[in-house]
Amino acid sequence: MKVTPACPPVAAVRPEVLEADGDRRVDPYYWLRDKHDPEVIAYLEAENAYTDAVTAGAGDLQERLYREIIGRVQETDSSAATLFKGWLTYTRTVEGLDYEIYCRRRGTMDAPEEVILDANELAKGHDYFELGYVERSPDENLLAYAADVNGSELHELRFRDLNTGQDLGDVIQGVYYGAAWAADNTTFFYVRPDSAMRPYQVWRHRLGAASEKDVLVFQEDDERFEVGVEPSKSERFIFINTSSQISSETYFLPSDAPDAQPVLIEPRRDNIEYSVDDQEDRFLLLTNDGATNFRLMAAPIASPGRASWTEVVPERPGVRLNLTDVHQHHVVLGQRSDGLQRLEVLDTMSGALHIVEQPDAAYTAFPGSNPDYSSRVMRFFYTSLTAPCGPWSKNSRSEAATTETIT
Repeated sequence: MKVTPACPPVAAVRPEVLEADGDRRVDPYYWLRDKHDPEVIAYLEAENAYTDAVTAGAGDLQERLYREIIGRVQETDSSAATLFKGWLTYTRTVEGLDYEIYCRRRGTMDAPEEVILDANELAKGHDYFELGYVERSPDENLLAYAADVNGSELHELRFRDLNTGQDLGDVIQGVYYGAAWAADNTTFFYVRPDSAMRPYQVWRHRLGAASEKDVLVFQEDDERFEVGVEPSKSERFIFINTSSQISSETYFLPSDAPDAQPVLIEPRRDNIEYSVDDQEDRFLLLTNDGATNFRLMAAPIASPGRASWTEVVPERPGVRLNLTDVHQHHVVLGQRSDGLQRLEVLDTMSGALHIVEQPDAAYTAFPGSNPDYSSRVMRFFYTSLTAPCGPWSKNSRSEAATTETIT
């Protein structure tokens, strides 16, 4: 006998007139915006009950599909280890557990494993859990981690002593994505959102101090722009980026002078974007200023404004530059040409450019984890119609195309 499900709930129509900038529109369901309204909650519960009724007969099929998917997943697995400052760091998963375990070994994978953070332990007792970021200090002795336990994307920031495995007393609430350690290993920069969940502030915290004493470093008042903070790969600078969909600007401060005032590189202009990293005595800027498909520019750190910019890689017909990964002597350029997402290496000493050749005619390649600024090897991800996505490495010297590829 065919069972007819209950009638679907129908949301009440309550027209709300909205006027802004001379425009007038009517929203019949504006009242559903208030997620704390008991009537809204009751309506959502009715929707969920209706869904359960409609799909009740498919329970066995859902379980069978789930088991088939799980059967094709290697639940106990480990990421490729990244060597940085004498430590091989990686994450691993264990069958039956929901979250990653963050680990490291000293120098070699034969060394004893240190578990620096087990997200499964942190998730216990919570219906929801997600790590916003996990950031090790420059001296590799401390760990900053931000956890969201209710899905709000407002994280609780904590710090862990990696020598003892114990968390410090510092706890900061209401933190968003984006973070940077200063060179002193005691100063930490983080981001806060406004009431609309727009990241708009960068704050400075000093370990051991109450969070009420944290210092507001930067605030973006223009609601079109969002803020982020990150260290440069060389760890010499901390960058504060603020961007909209079509414009951006970047501030910097020396990592060894965390109390310094951020310095603006180039003021924002409509429809002009730029991103920045440092390389030795200069900044490198990927920008669409004077180049629809972007070009790579350089500027001295002492005078980084647009008047000092010089061209490193010009705009080229049919080539769209979309990212950079800066090393001490090379720059890896992410570019799109001939319908492919490619990697291109610039030797900054000779100025030579070459595409990192791949075995398939159609593929996508993009940078992976490359934290070592002085390294001549780059890790990248590669996928094609016949090759699943995975990490690969190549020598980044100009003859890289002839070197061996290793997994």
